[in-house]
Amino acid sequence: MKLARTVLALTAASLLVAGCDSCDVTPIGRLAPIIAIGDPFDPAFSVCATGLDEANKNPFRDCAFDFGEVDIGRARVFSFTVRNPSPVRLVVESITFDDGSDPAFDFDGAIPVAVESGVGNVGDVVSVKFAPTVEGPVTAVLRIKSDGENLNEDEDVVITLTANGASRCQPDIEIAPAACDFGDVGVGATGFCDVSIKNNGACELLVSDLGFTAETPFPAVFGPQSQVATPIAIAGGTATSLRLYARPSAAQVFTGGLVISSFDPDEPQVTVPLTVRGAQAPTCVINVSRINNTPNSNPTPAIEPLDDVEMSANQSVASRQGGTIQGWAWQIMSQPAESSARLDPTNAQETRFVFDSASGRVRGVDVAGTFVVGLVVTDDLGASSTQCTIALNAVPRSGLHVQMTWDSASNDIDLHLARNGTNWCSNDDCYYGGRTRNWGGGGANPSLDIDDLSGFGPENITIDSPADGNYTVGVDFYSGGVATTVTVKIFIGGQLEYEGFQFMSTGQWQPARVDIRNGISTLTVIESTANQTGTCFGG
Repeated sequence: MKLARTVLALTAASLLVAGCDSCDVTPIGRLAPIIAIGDPFDPAFSVCATGLDEANKNPFRDCAFDFGEVDIGRARVFSFTVRNPSPVRLVVESITFDDGSDPAFDFDGAIPVAVESGVGNVGDVVSVKFAPTVEGPVTAVLRIKSDGENLNEDEDVVITLTANGASRCQPDIEIAPAACDFGDVGVGATGFCDVSIKNNGACELLVSDLGFTAETPFPAVFGPQSQVATPIAIAGGTATSLRLYARPSAAQVFTGGLVISSFDPDEPQVTVPLTVRGAQAPTCVINVSRINNTPNSNPTPAIEPLDDVEMSANQSVASRQGGTIQGWAWQIMSQPAESSARLDPTNAQETRFVFDSASGRVRGVDVAGTFVVGLVVTDDLGASSTQCTIALNAVPRSGLHVQMTWDSASNDIDLHLARNGTNWCSNDDCYYGGRTRNWGGGGANPSLDIDDLSGFGPENITIDSPADGNYTVGVDFYSGGVATTVTVKIFIGGQLEYEGFQFMSTGQWQPARVDIRNGISTLTVIESTANQTGTCFGG
């Protein structure tokens, strides 16, 4: 049948030419529909090795896509376009998987039945989802039947799909501190210990139950400060805190144990030993009093990077009734490696986090991660308390959060986020020259918080609800005379999906790209240091 259609088209074209010697005639090869495979966001890209030439004669062949390693229980989506760069409507007869294709491959969304004509037409999008259930390599063959005339008789467009199911996505629990020693707590007073539950794994950790060992004097001496509902979901690369109290009823040592049950395959149950010594001593207590100037009563509040967190010791108790606390010694016990935050002041009843940036001193925690703050109080008798601590977990809650820091304050390093390609220094690039962009309005718009010209960062770009598309992260060594190590972290929906490092003294670096299709996010590691083009790039 294809041969018959070609002969008829040729005859009609011959009659047309014979009847009009001076008319512009559409080339014969473009009178028939043409099938082409493209990309939804980059028209210059195709997964097919052979494409159309200028005469639109060569068929699209040698088409293949590799999903790479995808963790069991997660999914990755591959999208392509069926295009028709001809003036004739293309009919798509079917798009199916061949027999023998692994069932982990499936369509995600509608399948086109016809593609309108036009050289500039972007085409219709087809999305394929790979969701592995077992480990190991798998394949599929996607077959597209159409009336495209640039194919041989009985030839179809075939896209070979490969992928590898992996079991890397396992939660990994880490408890800090490993034991809760409340130290000396005044008899009848209440001391606190924050237990940080961190997930070092690549996927979500579920804490299924919290309890105490049989010998624990609960709730008379030990217990949680507030009611905790399980299960607790902890995203990969983040942590949450549980505040425990100790209320000794006599001048003696009390012991017990907190039992944490989770779906960590290696440590399904962890016991945290508890110890407190009832004594005639000051009792130190830290509470978060305000977040972004709003009063807080949650003992373990949820905070985000750049939140202004104020802490108070006003609930601390002197060693005797009627006594007063007159001295305070604050310090940061631990913080993320890329953080340069400090406490100010360190010798008053209240303190807060601050850090330096191009705009001067900024109030707030600077980066994502866990901050542990310690405090020792001294009362009017000169007695000092055991050091108490509080664990604060800064977790980005937005749909997409990119964080960049570096380790040399004399350099100006710039963070970029380009949508749907790498059209740097344009309206499709969120950077210092356009710190907010209109990419669809509302939660789809990106925002760069700080352009740090001479500091350690951070620079953060956030999109609350990113629209479908692709988002490429770029780093530019704009100026400075000292080589530096740049750190980029990418959080998707609060989960740490990428952490990379690059030693830079000039040029640009593309760490990764995030593709979002129908609410499903896929991160592709790029690690390219090739020079980029753009008017906003410096050294």
